[in-house]
Amino acid sequence: MKNKYVDAGRRKQKLRTINKILDAAQRVLKKGDSLTLDKIAKEANISRATIYRYYSNIETLTADLTLGLQGVDPESFALENSHLSIEEQILKIQEYYLNFTFKNEVTFRKYLGSILVSETTVEKLAGRRIIAMDKVFSTKQNNLSEDHKKHIINIAALFMGIEAMILTKDVCNLDNKDAKESLQWGLQMLLKSALK
Repeated sequence: MKNKYVDAGRRKQKLRTINKILDAAQRVLKKGDSLTLDKIAKEANISRATIYRYYSNIETLTADLTLGLQGVDPESFALENSHLSIEEQILKIQEYYLNFTFKNEVTFRKYLGSILVSETTVEKLAGRRIIAMDKVFSTKQNNLSEDHKKHIINIAALFMGIEAMILTKDVCNLDNKDAKESLQWGLQMLLKSALK
């Protein structure tokens, strides 16, 4: 139990650090400065080594920042839809992230490519999806164990975002419409079974 708590704590701490870095990058931009890892580290009041744990180059950080600025805040998104059931909320989160991914396909592919060739952790790709779904479970009454919720969230994340898009389009050779329909069907089946 202790290790699970520590792992969850580390994951949340990593996401907080990523958000701190991205917030600092936004402040640097608002000042009219050019983005460098040194300037962002100084603005975030963290070491450059810490930034390198998450972003090995400014291009990866800039892509993450660009995608983050275009996207909605995951916690706000979950709260706006809190009147829906858990299943409906997660499907709505999936719909948003699929639409966002298809709309920004080129940027996401470049971002994923830069992550794959760097030492950056891929965890942040799914970070916003995880936060949104975690918020759904924390605001709804349910009888699910923490492990059960964690498994649902982790598997549901596989049905949304760039990774799912690449699998359905590049591996399964589906067009955007069929890819989206297949991913939505898959998540619906998962949720029907997992939330019984």
